[in-house]
Amino acid sequence: MKKASLLKQIEHSLLKRQLDSAFEENLEKMLKRLVGLVDRAYQESDKERHLIEHAMTVMSKELMSLNKNLLDQTKELKKSQERYSLAAKASNDGFWDWDMETGYIEYSPRWREILGLTHEEPLHTLSDWVERVHPDDRVSLRSALHNHLLGLSERVDIEYRIETSTEKYIWVHTRGLAARDEKGRALHISGSQTDITYRKEYEYCLYRAAFHDELTGLSNRSLFLERLDQTLQRLKRPGEKKAAVIFLDLDRFKYINDTMGHEMGDGVLKIVAQVLKNAVRPNDTVARLGGDEFTVLLEPVETLEEAKIISQRVLEHLNQPYTILGKDVHISSSVGLTLIDESITDPQSVLRNADLAMYQAKMTGKARLEVFDQYQHEKLIQKMQMESDIRQAFTKDEFLIYYQPVVDIKTKHLFGFEALIRWNHEQLGFISPVEFIPLAEEIGLIGRIGEFVLRKAAEQVGSWIDLVGFEKCPHISVNISVRQLLDYHCFERIVALLNSIGEHRRYLILEVTESVIIRDPSLIITRLEIIKNLGTRISIDDFGTGYSSLSYLHSFPFDFLKIDRAFIEGMIIDAKAERLVSTIIGMAKDLGLKTVAEGVERQDQLERLKQLSCPYAQGYLFSPALDVAHATNFLVKYIPLQHQSQLLEHLRG
Repeated sequence: MKKASLLKQIEHSLLKRQLDSAFEENLEKMLKRLVGLVDRAYQESDKERHLIEHAMTVMSKELMSLNKNLLDQTKELKKSQERYSLAAKASNDGFWDWDMETGYIEYSPRWREILGLTHEEPLHTLSDWVERVHPDDRVSLRSALHNHLLGLSERVDIEYRIETSTEKYIWVHTRGLAARDEKGRALHISGSQTDITYRKEYEYCLYRAAFHDELTGLSNRSLFLERLDQTLQRLKRPGEKKAAVIFLDLDRFKYINDTMGHEMGDGVLKIVAQVLKNAVRPNDTVARLGGDEFTVLLEPVETLEEAKIISQRVLEHLNQPYTILGKDVHISSSVGLTLIDESITDPQSVLRNADLAMYQAKMTGKARLEVFDQYQHEKLIQKMQMESDIRQAFTKDEFLIYYQPVVDIKTKHLFGFEALIRWNHEQLGFISPVEFIPLAEEIGLIGRIGEFVLRKAAEQVGSWIDLVGFEKCPHISVNISVRQLLDYHCFERIVALLNSIGEHRRYLILEVTESVIIRDPSLIITRLEIIKNLGTRISIDDFGTGYSSLSYLHSFPFDFLKIDRAFIEGMIIDAKAERLVSTIIGMAKDLGLKTVAEGVERQDQLERLKQLSCPYAQGYLFSPALDVAHATNFLVKYIPLQHQSQLLEHLRG
């Protein structure tokens, strides 16, 4: 083969150059070299193919791995979506997503279902959402969303009312969180909505139970004091209008409750609650503090007169008959009123002032209105303190018995003593019985005081009998109260005490006032006769000052009649008074009663009583009331001289 012909058939440039070069050498060498070149070319080709095959294998494996990962991630995503869907259904929440760029809000089916809305109903924007929110809650919702968009809050978290498809409002709890770009700008907010109506209703029930009276539905003490405190805080601001508090207590409620039953009592309280709400203004707060006590916070009021007009209207509405459980029941109340201004800062003080005014209304006749007065307040505080002190006086042994002599006018010998209680207060010293006895009657302690005096008098009789013997022992007169005679248990204790001292009871004289015998004459007669049959004598005290009928006198088992000091004082200068004293003494004598003149302070009074044949007298002319030691010395003076020295030695010993 010729060189040119061969080279012409070869197209590859590298092979052509190599053959051209080989033709210059001998053919054998050329062929050998050619074979080597071809072999090397094949080897290089094999290497390249192997590299490509290896690369393809690696790429295939990587693609298969990536495909597997993608399939796994797809499966996990699907599972995650299923779990999310299941969790959403289980949580009972609705979800929403607000795109900031488009302004479009996507609502989940459950979100719509909570409101009773179908998917077809248009609801895509914030306005669509907010328009369904209760008007009172719209500003709060917009503020919560706006603040979170600006980064002023960590998340949206708000409770509000929203309207359902049935035009009813339910309570929902909405939460949300914004996704932001690198500059902190919100891209969208996603969140949830939960129906919390049941919880809100339960909370309201708890609130009602904590702050409202179960029977009447009115505010209770806690809520009333809370609102009163809010009013006091308001009054601290300049230019604010005043307020007032009414404190109301029903008259005779205990009697209605006890005699007509608790069902009737509850009916009365319900009626009172309704009447109060109707009598005051819509913004006023009516409360039941407990029992039959009610209060009203009048807010605002311009003047005290305005508050008095409302209070008087309350009083008038209440003080009339009402039909309750088929029966006509007359309700009346005592009302206290206090005006509140910026000077008062404590709710309890306001309530106390109104309560004190109500107390004053009860003390001055009931079924009336009293306005709080600072002077009256101070007097009532003193009275309440005295009430507390009286109760403590028993435990502190502050009560003492003094004895005022009763003298035989004709012989001027000692007949006996009247036992009189004295109160030696640890701080105030001696307090007159005129001050504390009426209060003791009012608070129900007069029976206890009477029993104390009777017991001490009985003990003193025993001591004096031991000292001077039965013959010389003086009689001791003891006052007993209406309560002690009318109350069965008090009377039983009197009888028990008299029985316990045996024959010593013959030296006691029990004194009752005219007011006692007109309360329940037949019962009083029966009980006085029981005492009389035990050997204890009976006296009517302060005769002429009461309203008893003279026809009653002969029916009662009296032994003595005491003429009140008022008649004795005027007897010398007033002829009518003297004739009256003379008539009383004569009438008592005709009835077989012995008279005792009280308050004898002058000799001319004594002389005139002696002329009128009054047998006994007591008063400062003879001696004031004496403590035990001085009364004993007074007694000894009337013992015959031969016995006085040894008695005095006995007393000193």
